[in-house]
Amino acid sequence: DTLMGKGAFDGREDAYTGMVGMHGTKTSNYGITESDLLIAIGTRFSDRVLGNVKAFARHADLVHIDVDAASISKNIKVDIPIVADAKLAIEKILEYIEPHDLGEWPKQLQQLKVERPVTQADEEGLTPQTVIDYINNHYECPIVTTDVGQNQLWTTQFLEIKGQYQMLTS
Repeated sequence: DTLMGKGAFDGREDAYTGMVGMHGTKTSNYGITESDLLIAIGTRFSDRVLGNVKAFARHADLVHIDVDAASISKNIKVDIPIVADAKLAIEKILEYIEPHDLGEWPKQLQQLKVERPVTQADEEGLTPQTVIDYINNHYECPIVTTDVGQNQLWTTQFLEIKGQYQMLTS
């Protein structure tokens, strides 16, 4: 996911690999770099997500779904532009998609997720991860807010959004 997409997927699901981009996880960025198809929904492909535009998803066919036509191919050229409401587009895609064997790909990503986590475990004292992990483990439906800056990045890296969790950020 991206910063503004945080919460679109349950952060505790095995298939969830974290944010993408310069503040993202090794697993998510590797997944994009090595993918052959990337479906991007409602993202604007900011510089924090793209990094090196020439290297971003260079092996992938890129599908971009957005309700705003001006957002599509604005920051990166896409192969398949779809101007539509995200929910309607996903419902229509699901009508036509067939099951696909991903082989060892999910296992490879899960192994990388375990081997290269975003962590502050090596740091001493009270860390941002310690505070956010407390929220993850002790509250059922918190509303977490951040300002811009490093606190925003720590929150998006460590907050495991699930269920009724809410994160408000700029």
